[in-house]
Amino acid sequence: MSRVAVVSDLHVGSNVAIMPSEVKGYDGEEQRQMRYKASKAQDRILDQWEVMCRDIAGCDYLVVNGDLCEGLNKKQYGSGNWTNDAQLQVEAAAELIEMVDAKRVVVTQGSQYHTGANPSLDGLVARAVGAKFDDELVLTVKNTAFYFKHWVGVSSNFMYRPTPLAKEMHDTKFIEEEVGPIDVVVRSHAHYFTYCGFPHSFGVITPCWKGKDNFSRTRMNAFVPQLGWVTFDVEDDGYTWDYNVFTLKGSQVMSMVK
Repeated sequence: MSRVAVVSDLHVGSNVAIMPSEVKGYDGEEQRQMRYKASKAQDRILDQWEVMCRDIAGCDYLVVNGDLCEGLNKKQYGSGNWTNDAQLQVEAAAELIEMVDAKRVVVTQGSQYHTGANPSLDGLVARAVGAKFDDELVLTVKNTAFYFKHWVGVSSNFMYRPTPLAKEMHDTKFIEEEVGPIDVVVRSHAHYFTYCGFPHSFGVITPCWKGKDNFSRTRMNAFVPQLGWVTFDVEDDGYTWDYNVFTLKGSQVMSMVK
């Protein structure tokens, strides 16, 4: 059996996303040493990351499906970040990935708003951990072909969350002559978890590792991100899969006045 573990949307650098418990860096022309400590909500997320590390220890593949770093958050002038130092974001993201005992790491490119293109922060993290990196990737494990790409359409209606994923799965059928049959389509980006299936393929939108930020507070009604990871256990004759999803609670989601 081979195990494939999938995480996405770490957004390291955001003050509501996963980060190590403490990060040391330097700030300003005088290069003063700075210490950045995780909040209670970030500690809660990190606790779950450590649970995941135990759960998937020894996995054959760890796939990190885009948006590993928050980037400079240009539209909000860096507001909402614990650091706008891109190099520090890359180092912290690499530290988290290196906590996972995986035989091989695979990374895909996230949204250019967060990670940029030249250089790509996702690409820099991939290089730091010795991972394969590209915009989209087909990973064949035994006889199962996985198609990984970060972006997928996002639905504001719970009922239609699987619809953009189903379209991706349908469209993938048109390239089978060139790339071969695709058994599992994996997308991310939406910061919620959903899945759907057809006789020809299965698809999943993976959960994230980021809480509710300024964008989702002001632009998305009644939205709570779903965090976690997905695993596939692959045999010669097929695969089984599982997911682990959690949410933040109370004041970790929005301001609560008593």
